[in-house]
Order: sequence, then C-alpha cells, then structure tokens
Amino acid sequence: IRDIGVTGVQTCALPIYGKVKERTCIPNYNERALEKTYTPEPKAEKYARKWVGTLMYPARGTRADITSATNRLARRVSRWDVEDTKRLEELIGYLKGTQGLEVHIDAIPFQKGVPLELAVFSDSDHASANDRHSQSGSAVMLIGDGTRAPLTWISRRQTSVSLSSTEAEVAAIVESLRVYDEILEVCTALQLDVKSTLYVDNDAAL
Repeated sequence: IRDIGVTGVQTCALPIYGKVKERTCIPNYNERALEKTYTPEPKAEKYARKWVGTLMYPARGTRADITSATNRLARRVSRWDVEDTKRLEELIGYLKGTQGLEVHIDAIPFQKGVPLELAVFSDSDHASANDRHSQSGSAVMLIGDGTRAPLTWISRRQTSVSLSSTEAEVAAIVESLRVYDEILEVCTALQLDVKSTLYVDNDAAL
C-alpha cells in the first residue's frame, strides 16, 4: 500500500464493484487531479504495470480473493484511465481492511494407506464483461484425514463468447482440468495415491 502511494484510501467491503456509479468507498474523489496525475500515456501505462505487478504477488501466493479483481486490472494496463485508478484504489482499500486474512493449510505427514483427494472446484461468471466474455474460476485443494490445503487457484477471462451459462461452465471446466493435470503430474511424481473429484454447480455442464 505504501509502495503504490495510496495509504489514505478508505477501506472497502469488496475487492471490486460493478458499475462505477455504485461505488461509494472512495469519497471526495478529485477527478481533475487524477486526470493530471495518471494521464497521458505512456506514463500511466508504466505505473499501471508496476501497480498491477505488485498486486500479482499476493493474488497468486496468498490472497485468492483478489485474483479476479487483479486479473481485470491487468487487462487494462495498456489503456489505463481514471476509472481504472478508481478500481485500483478500491482494491487497495479492500486489502487495507482485510490485512488479517490469510491462507490456512492443515496437513499431517504423508502416510501410506491414508486416502487423499484432489478436489477441483470450477465455476464461471457468464457474460460478466461488457463485451459479453465470461470469467472462469477454479481452485484445486488437497483433502485428506487431517489435511486440507489449497494448492492453486485461477481467475481468467474466457477467450470466446459463450452463448449460455452452460457453455461458460463447460469452458471453465476445461480450464480447471488443465490446472488439475499439472497438479496431478506432481502427485504422480511424488507417488501419492490420490482420487480426484470435480465440483461444479451446473448439472447440464456435467
């Protein structure tokens, strides 16, 4: 927060909001000052890349809850504007108010015969973007007797436009299974006997 230079932002309840007019967590916003500070290009792009790059580290390492918001900001670095700065400060405000959140890993030493499960959670947000592209989200956890550990998580914009929520869910499942395959290769190399379960909230997609 100090590095980005927005220590004075107000805390926010959510990492990202929908419509700009609905955002109320940054009162007394000085539009003119922002336009002077963050434009024109390429200066804005240079700093945007630095800010988003800084946020990528916690998003990939310990803060799965900001992955989607960081992903959306990353797609804007080449055309950064005042609204993107608002979204950035909202995300920083959310981090400021949730500094106590952390990833919990419960694990016991591996023992032969103890069942382990690779749980793959997949979901999508159908046509959530203005261009009708959907967002895929997935997480892979290792679950067992006394073991509950998140291994990885992603939030990515789908490359094609889905015509239905079921189609968006199928695309998200494909993306999730790609991530799962990488984890399964590691488990195989470690000679871990694991079963796999895919969790999806759309019966038609299955």
